[in-house]
Amino acid sequence: MLGAQPGPSLSTLFPVDPLNPDDLLARPGALATAIQERSRRSAASGARLSLTTHRSTLRDAGVDFAVHVLERVTYKERHGNTLVAEDRNPFLDIEPDLWVGDLPPKHRVLLNKFNVVENHALVVTRSFEPQTHPLTAADFEAAWHCLGQLDGLVFYNGGEAAGASQPHKHLQLLPLPLDEGPARIPLEPLLRGADPSGRVTAWPELPFAHACVAVAECAGLEPAEAGLHCEDLYVRLRNAAGCPDPAPYNLLLTRQWMWVVARSRDAVEDIPVNAMGYAGCLLVRDKDGLAALQRRGALEVLRRAGFPRDP
Repeated sequence: MLGAQPGPSLSTLFPVDPLNPDDLLARPGALATAIQERSRRSAASGARLSLTTHRSTLRDAGVDFAVHVLERVTYKERHGNTLVAEDRNPFLDIEPDLWVGDLPPKHRVLLNKFNVVENHALVVTRSFEPQTHPLTAADFEAAWHCLGQLDGLVFYNGGEAAGASQPHKHLQLLPLPLDEGPARIPLEPLLRGADPSGRVTAWPELPFAHACVAVAECAGLEPAEAGLHCEDLYVRLRNAAGCPDPAPYNLLLTRQWMWVVARSRDAVEDIPVNAMGYAGCLLVRDKDGLAALQRRGALEVLRRAGFPRDP
C-alpha cells in the first residue's frame, strides 16, 4: 500500500540538513526564513520545478481575482502526475532540497515541487495518513505552529473532488499577502459581515455553501490548545456547511478566520478549482480556460464547483 511503511531513517538515505522543531520555532520569523532559504536552494538545484504562468486579473463582484495562466506545457503535464505514482510517495521518499524541517507534534515542512507562487510550503504528516481522513487536533497544532511564525494562509483539499492530487495527508501554507493586489487575500472584500464573536456563521455575500468562524483568540493560545479548539470548530464548520465526513470540502485558515466550503466537483468546464479558488486565486491551463472563466465569471465557477447556497 502506498506510504504504509515509512522505510529507513531519512538521515541514512542521503545527507541533508533539515531543521528540527527547536530550530524552526526558535525565534519569530525562523520558519519563514527557512522556507525562503530552501526555496532558493531548490530553485538552483532544479529540485523545484515552478510552473511558468502569466498573471491576469478578473474583476467579479468587486473582487480582483488573481488568475494564473500556464504559458507552456509543463514537466508535470509531459510526464504525468509523478507525485501519485504507485511506487513512490514523495512525502516519505523526500528530495533533500525540498525538505525544510520538522514540526511538532508529528509533521514536517516540505516545499511544493510544482509551485505557482514562491515560498509555497506543505505541512505533511511524517508517517502515512490518507488525505481523505478528517483533520485532527495534531494537524491544527502544526498549522498554528506555522501561523505563530508567519502571517499566512493554511489550506486543505479534502478529497479528489476538492482538488487533492496526493493521497498522503498534507496541509498547504502560503505567506500573506497572496497576490500583488490591495487585499491580503483576493476574496477579502467579500469576507465581511460574519459574527466576530466565535459563533459559526456564513459570509452573506458568498453564493456557495460554506461556513466560517472567527479564530483570532487562537493566536493567544499555545499551539496544542489552539489545535484542540480548532478541531472542535472544524467539525462544527463541516456540519454547518453541509459536508460532514466523508463528503469532500476545502478548509482555509488564517490568524483571523477559518472557513469550510462544501465541494461537488474538482473542475468546471476544465477549470480546476481547489482551496485557493475560495481565497480568490485560480489557475487555468491556457487562454481557452481563461476565456471560459471570463465568460462564466469566477464566483459562478466557484458556486458550480461547490453547491449553491441555500437562500
